[in-house]
Amino acid sequence: MGRGFGELFRGAKGIQWIALAAAVAVAALIWAANGDGAQESTQLERRVAQALSQVENAGRVRVLIGEGEEAGVLVVAEGADDLKVALELAQAVKTLLGVENSRIQVLKMGQGG
Repeated sequence: MGRGFGELFRGAKGIQWIALAAAVAVAALIWAANGDGAQESTQLERRVAQALSQVENAGRVRVLIGEGEEAGVLVVAEGADDLKVALELAQAVKTLLGVENSRIQVLKMGQGG
């Protein structure tokens, strides 16, 4: 209990920082996409998810598109643990939506997907 917030992260390895950044990105995108409390996907998100699910080995895919100039795109896919699939999904999002790579996050879908 005596450890401060900064001390908790002092020994963290690079992968832990990446996981933390991904979690923050997911939360920010969900908040941006559903700021009004709506839980339904937009038609565009559904269409993009349907297209991305056709990528070989992608499996089931969900997409959240943040609103505004600074928002990005979150892709959650069953096959995203395969680096080739994750890169193909990110490239497809870039092509479909014209979003910079730095604003695209591709994550592996959990079992609750």
